[in-house]
Amino acid sequence: MIEMLFFLIGMVLGGLVAFVILCCFQLHRINRYEAQLQRLKAQLSARDTN
Repeated sequence: MIEMLFFLIGMVLGGLVAFVILCCFQLHRINRYEAQLQRLKAQLSARDTN
């Protein structure tokens, strides 16, 4: 019975760690896309002023 409890605790903790890591990857991806949008907007505004 105690082995089942340890198994469940391990699954929960492992799932939480995986969830946090995947969220960090998503945040990094979103920040990268936002930076790319800012660069494109800057290029458009620079092209419009010329």
